[in-house]
Amino acid sequence: PAHNTAKFNLATVTAELGEIAEATAMMEGIVQDVPEADNFKTLGILLFKQDLHEPSIDNFRKCVAVRPDHADCHCGMGNSLIKIGRDKEALAAYDEAVRVNPNEPGYLNNVGNLLVRHHRFNTTAQKYAIEVLSRAISLDGTYADGYFNLGEALSAVSLHTEAVAKIREAMSLDPNRIDYKCTLNLDLRKLCDWSEFDQYTRELDAMWRHGVPPEMTRHAKSVSTRKPGEARSRVRDKDPSLCPNPLDALSYSLSLPSVLNIAKAHGSLSRLFASKSAAGAGTRAFGGADIGARGRLRVGYVSIELRDRPVGKDM
Repeated sequence: PAHNTAKFNLATVTAELGEIAEATAMMEGIVQDVPEADNFKTLGILLFKQDLHEPSIDNFRKCVAVRPDHADCHCGMGNSLIKIGRDKEALAAYDEAVRVNPNEPGYLNNVGNLLVRHHRFNTTAQKYAIEVLSRAISLDGTYADGYFNLGEALSAVSLHTEAVAKIREAMSLDPNRIDYKCTLNLDLRKLCDWSEFDQYTRELDAMWRHGVPPEMTRHAKSVSTRKPGEARSRVRDKDPSLCPNPLDALSYSLSLPSVLNIAKAHGSLSRLFASKSAAGAGTRAFGGADIGARGRLRVGYVSIELRDRPVGKDM
């Protein structure tokens, strides 16, 4: 019972089996007895997976207080910060991870990914994103996310031909990411290249006719808790990424069931986001807006692309 290494191993195995709450309780006991950086990191990851971002941030802060050069904890802190809308602090945390370990492609990808998602119409930010993402794929030429995010950054500065080339690279490295193909077709249309439009329309209709495609609904039940010193994996669990968005869906000649299923899926995702944010941070998540007794939220501004893609989670 007093063997802390055995307790840590039991907690990580429990997490990998999908018993996240139980593993979290174990790790909370362990950090009380052994307040080491890697223990705080593991607890932070488990809390992150349960959308408990404030306590997750607190544990990542404790990790870097013990070990300021713990790049994974700076990265993990950024992941939780971005989930609760604190993107400036998240960028600072990601930048610190890169400063500590400038040769880790995942950290560079997180910086670029955040800039692409949250500063898409800032040309200076996109140029910096192109720089860091180019470094990421130069360090690891098999990193599909790096190529994809680089393609998005190139698209944001209207370099659509170059964007298409990078997104195709990402598709060749990870053919199962059907959201890559959504973005590819957006860029092809900006180039007035309609060579794949009809085929993609048929694929979309087949995917959505009977509900949300299985590829977009998979949630990992286990939690990968990389052990200290263990090699980093580029294969990461993905939050579902729904595509196309409802407005873009109207660009295609889809059957009515497909259009309705796309709209319902995005509506459900928006309601889930609003309920989680309201529960986790009160009305502060909405800039002080009152969501009212019936839980309704009036949105004053929505991104032109209506995209919902998470920032990377390289831990």
